[in-house]
This record gives sequence, structure tokens and C-alpha cells, in this order.
Amino acid sequence: MEKGKTFRSVLAAYFDTEEELVQIENALPLLNIYLPDLSIFSGININARTWDTAEEVPVAYSDRNDGTVLFFNGDSVQGLARDEVPGFPLLLVKGNERLHKKSSLTRGADAGYGDYAFIDPAFDGSLPKEIDGYLIYRV
Repeated sequence: MEKGKTFRSVLAAYFDTEEELVQIENALPLLNIYLPDLSIFSGININARTWDTAEEVPVAYSDRNDGTVLFFNGDSVQGLARDEVPGFPLLLVKGNERLHKKSSLTRGADAGYGDYAFIDPAFDGSLPKEIDGYLIYRV
């Protein structure tokens, strides 16, 4: 990505109007667009640094109920079971399972997350972790 650009500004270039993007943001406030690092699986060297996006950009949509559906050039081409790992890079589009949007009743002093909160403190990387009675602090 070009220096000084945000991911949102790059996305906005693909819409006819700013309002289209705002409508999606309002309808799906917890939408994630994620590039998984598949290099953690042996033999697969796929990550953001090695991906040549000039040729194709596969997209996968993950749903808690239906599994994952793969799209190429806007067309649904196949599905992946939850235990399958693709052998190619892709963008994963899904809802965020670790956050929820705060209601007006739950807003108050927050940790800088604005309108969102973690569903459980275990997901908040800014908090010290307690393991077997010892506190583990990030440095």
C-alpha cells in the first residue's frame, strides 16, 4: 500500500460514491477483511510479502454456519470445509467474533476502542495476562 494511504481510502477508490462505502460500514460494523499468513503451515510460503496481486485476488467469505465460500473474479467457485487450508493466497471476509458493538447502555469509560468492546477480556492484547497465578506483561 502506498505510504500515507489507509486501507479504507484504497477500498473507497473501488466505489462510485463515498455513500456506498458508508452504507456497508454502517450495515456491517464488524466486517473484517483479512489476509491470513498461511506460511505457518509447513510447505506453504504464502503471506502478504510473497503474494503477487497483479494476476488474481481470490476472496473467501466465511460464515459461522455455512463454512467458507471461495470467489474468483466475483464468481463463487467452490467451498472449503472448516479443516481445509487453501494452497494459495486469498483475502478472507468475515465478521469479527472477538468484538461487539456497544449499545448506548454499555458505553462509558473504554480502553480507547470507541464504539466497540471485546466479548471477553481474554481477547484484549493490551491487558496483562494471568497464567497460573503469575501476571505476564507485554514489554
